[in-house]
Amino acid sequence: DLYHPRLHKILDVSVEPGISNVVVGEASLDTAIVKTVQPNLDFLPAGQSFKMKAFVDGINAGYQAMHYNVVEQTVTSASQVEIKMARNGGFAAVIE
Repeated sequence: DLYHPRLHKILDVSVEPGISNVVVGEASLDTAIVKTVQPNLDFLPAGQSFKMKAFVDGINAGYQAMHYNVVEQTVTSASQVEIKMARNGGFAAVIE
């Protein structure tokens, strides 16, 4: 959440460099990624399911940046979501 960042407080890590620094070219993605000791870090409460709407790269996303698909699925804290991105692609999801 760019407007109300709080994940850095939960993980007790520095707020910068962050994604906004990467977007404006002040930092590389490699320097902004924070490595954790827990490889499958969960943030969804256990025992609950959520609706996820994901915006994923479409088949032509490598050639046309605005080509994406919307995928909806139910997720839990045990879910693992496979993300396949085109070169220079992206991924976004809303979990409710």
